[in-house]
Amino acid sequence: MSDQDFERSLKKLRETYNQTPNQSSPDEIMNYIKQKEKRKVSFFNKIRGLGVAASLFAVVGIGSILLLSEGSENNASQDYEQIELRDAGNKLEDNAERMAIQREEQKTDILTIEGQEEEIELTLWIDEELRFSTYIDERFTVDTVANENGYTARVFANYTGDQIEPPFFTVHKAPSDDQLPVEEYIKRLKAEYERQGFFESEKMFNSNWNADGELFVLKQENHMAKAVYLFEIRGEIYEITETTFDEFSEGLGGRVQLMQQHFQWH
Repeated sequence: MSDQDFERSLKKLRETYNQTPNQSSPDEIMNYIKQKEKRKVSFFNKIRGLGVAASLFAVVGIGSILLLSEGSENNASQDYEQIELRDAGNKLEDNAERMAIQREEQKTDILTIEGQEEEIELTLWIDEELRFSTYIDERFTVDTVANENGYTARVFANYTGDQIEPPFFTVHKAPSDDQLPVEEYIKRLKAEYERQGFFESEKMFNSNWNADGELFVLKQENHMAKAVYLFEIRGEIYEITETTFDEFSEGLGGRVQLMQQHFQWH
């Protein structure tokens, strides 16, 4: 090969080499691989980080749900207990009311006057303030008085449609600041009746009361007698007063005995 031919061959080889794309060096190739691996590791590390955070969030969420659930259960339990207590209280109140209300509205009984017996129709009488009930002649009139002296339930005879004074049967409770022990209470009653013209009597009335204290007084000019019975109930004194007068005494006496028999404190 001549020198010219050789030089032409070298020139073509150089041109061919220059036209061939550049190839990466081994160092460049390793750097490229490391960068790719680094990006992969970084991406997976992020995924794992998010997974841990999600796990923590899930744990906290479950714990919150359990606490809320437990709190709801506790609240529900407390609400249920309150409902039970309220219902129990209502049942006690209802039972207290039914003690009187369960009694029949009407009752037929036997009235005895001077050895003679006759049937008599009685009506249930309930006083919620003084917490008692009994049966009375359906022809009688009942009313109540509440003032500075206390509370009084009164029964009047009313055979002909005209109310007969005074009331022949009363139940009275003095105000709380006017309550006294039974012995002191009787002394005060004696003084009050003496001022009204009554005097104490040793005569015992025909009575079925089981009282804590008793007082009997008479007023001869009015042909009137009073029997006062004291009952200490729940730490307070209650008075039951029976009054007989004039020609009504015999008829009222038998009816009062029926009221005694059917009387109940509640």
